Amino acid sequence: YEVDYTINDGEHVPIPQPYIYSKTISSIEFSDESISKYFNQPEDLFIDKNDMIYVVDTKNNRVVKLTTNGEAKMIFTEANGKKFNQPQGIYVDDNFDVYIADTGNSRILQLGADGSFIREFLKPESDMLSDIEIYSPTKIAKSITDGLYVLLSENIMVIDRNNQFRGFIGQTNIGFDFTEWLLRIVASDVQKKSIVKRLAASYDNFCMDDKGLIYAISRDAVVGQVKILNSIGNNIYRKYTTVDDDIDTITDYVNDFFSGNIISKSFQYGERADTTKWESPVFSDIAVNSDGIITVIQKQNGMIYQYDQTGNLLAAFGGLGSNQGKFSIPSSLAVDSQGRLYVLDLSFGNIQIFEPTEFIKLVQQATIMYNNGNYEEASDIWKSIMRYDETYPLAHYGLASTNYKMGNWKAAMDGYFNSNNRNEYSKTFIEYRYDILKNDFFIVVIISLAIIL
Repeated sequence: YEVDYTINDGEHVPIPQPYIYSKTISSIEFSDESISKYFNQPEDLFIDKNDMIYVVDTKNNRVVKLTTNGEAKMIFTEANGKKFNQPQGIYVDDNFDVYIADTGNSRILQLGADGSFIREFLKPESDMLSDIEIYSPTKIAKSITDGLYVLLSENIMVIDRNNQFRGFIGQTNIGFDFTEWLLRIVASDVQKKSIVKRLAASYDNFCMDDKGLIYAISRDAVVGQVKILNSIGNNIYRKYTTVDDDIDTITDYVNDFFSGNIISKSFQYGERADTTKWESPVFSDIAVNSDGIITVIQKQNGMIYQYDQTGNLLAAFGGLGSNQGKFSIPSSLAVDSQGRLYVLDLSFGNIQIFEPTEFIKLVQQATIMYNNGNYEEASDIWKSIMRYDETYPLAHYGLASTNYKMGNWKAAMDGYFNSNNRNEYSKTFIEYRYDILKNDFFIVVIISLAIIL
């Protein structure tokens, strides 16, 4: 029996089941029997605000709109007189307009809810795009200004509603390379042309929330593969190297040294699929619910990882295999208004649906209460979670954090100790020590003078 788990400082910690397998949609029901009822290497999945499912059925050159019972309501196969050619991405807005990345035809389509053609977005005219010989849009989303975000390797391209290029956002910093700098100084013009251009980490997928924030997954093993990009493309999510969202390593080391904490807790998104060699996690897709709970699925091991609003791992489950709840090549992930997770499998050609358990609902609710500043409510929920599982590390950490916010230093230190969080324990101890000195200042002075005398 393979238990579900969370990860604490690199170690697997068994937890109660966060999600339970509900059903599989492996075929569609449609009135026209001449239409194939099976998916063929589907690439993308989207759930609209009415919880209708849209599947980009890539090799069948179509997009299928269906219910959770597998009943096909609409099938989109062409637009503006041209049939789809290997579509790979989809987005549905609040007006139920459907945006389709018709990848093989180098275009993005906007269709009405009834499938009527509205307009198409071709490659924008811009000198900044002169290096792109073949325009192949894959993943897309509609911006809050009625434009589009389009995935283009290491960038996310922004175009307005008139198909005008508005720039790139989200490119990671490639850093300084001394050898490259030296070669560009001393090399001839011919030699400079042969220097391999360093590229930023590429993006694999992204989605958007209702506030206009972009939730993206990339190959960035320096800052982190999971990002939240604001309107100017800055990553505002938890970053690697530290547990406090800061990647200034020198400053962190100095602060940790003087606080007595020179050992930081390890952290990474996902995990190594092969324990015998280092392999950076690669994710297939990312989904976010209305409360900011992030779920990603890792391509190499088929595991689903769920993170809270600040990057703490809530649960991990899934894996590769042919049984229920296992995957072969997971290609897309989505969440509906009820918190159900949908996983699209490119190889199996099916959708698996998972229902959240009471355990994970409580965990999510506790993180929401904490992030909204309702610390007493969050504290009560964390205590309830510990009745489910008293070894769950995040419950101890969450309870400690709520006690910290309320100024209960000793209780916070106990929680951080039990969750093995050295960094936060040191920070709390400083507050505790200051509180004692402030409240008992005269006693401390008298005792000190007595000792000196």
